This record gives sequence, structure tokens and C-alpha cells, in this order.
Amino acid sequence: MAEQSIQDRYFGLLKAHVAGPEEEQLALAAELGRELVFKDTPPEEIAEIHEEAIHRLAQEAPEMTLLDAAHLISAPLMEMLMAYGLAFREQLEGREREEEARRKSEERFRKVIENIFEYVPEGLLTFTNKLNLFRINKAFQDVVQKYSGKLNYTEQELTEIIIEQVKNRIINEDYTEIRIPKKRG
Repeated sequence: MAEQSIQDRYFGLLKAHVAGPEEEQLALAAELGRELVFKDTPPEEIAEIHEEAIHRLAQEAPEMTLLDAAHLISAPLMEMLMAYGLAFREQLEGREREEEARRKSEERFRKVIENIFEYVPEGLLTFTNKLNLFRINKAFQDVVQKYSGKLNYTEQELTEIIIEQVKNRIINEDYTEIRIPKKRG
């Protein structure tokens, strides 16, 4: 059996509520309101669903006056809207909790990376996925500082040579050690 459309479900519960008001229809309206949040239904569409149901009800029961039905047709709408509002707030709070958890996780990861860069005694270079230099650690800077004079390079020149050689090794999937000749002159 095909699933009833939201409009048909709401019309059915509104019609049943007008015929004999019971809590069951209000509970179904509240359930429908929560469902609409999870289907990302905008609030103005809820008003359209209610309006369409009232038109259908008027066509099926032309003898019913607005005065007779006014107090009966608003209760399901109010239940649906209240449930919609509560579910929407819960959804927002859930997103906020997820965002906070993501931020905390990123902060922990960032601290781990910072600790690695600070305390690892080997020189480290990190690159982005497009092979742009992302970060170097102090140990790398110390190595460059120590060997730049011995190899007759400025610190900047030696840094650039090392970075270029590392990039080429990554591109060529060559993970052998890097050798830097002494600069002549």
C-alpha cells in the first residue's frame, strides 16, 4: 500500500478531530509536526497544508459553519506547530552539540600536531595536498641553521633547496634520502 501524503494524513486527522475531538488526533498532529521538521518542511508550507485541509473539509461538509468548526480546526494545527517548533529547536541544539564536539576534536588534534612539531627532535616539513609548504618545525630550522654555513648557503637558500628536493621526491614517489652538495664559490 502506498504511503499517504502529508496533506492526506493531516486532512484525515483534522476531519476525524472535527467529527469527534480526541487526543489521538492531536497526538497524530504532533507526530506529523515532528516529521515535517525532519523533512525540512518550511513553516509556511504547514499553513498551506492546514488551509488545503480546511478547503477539503468545507467541500465535504458544506453544512458546517465556520462558527461550528472554529474551535475544532485550530487544535490540530496548534499541536502540529508546537511539535514542529520543539523538534526544530531539538534539531538546532543537536547541530550545536555536534559542532561543539567537532570543534573540541579539532582542538585536540591541533594540540597533538603542535606537540609533535614542538617535541619531535627530527626536522619536519608538512605540505598541503597541493604540495604547498604548510609548516616546518624548530628542529628543521636548527638543522638548516647548523648546515647552511658549512655548505656555503644562506639559510633561505638551503631551506628552498630542501623543500624543492622533498617535493620532487614526493611527486616521483622516491623516498630515498636527500643529498645537498656544497655550494661552490
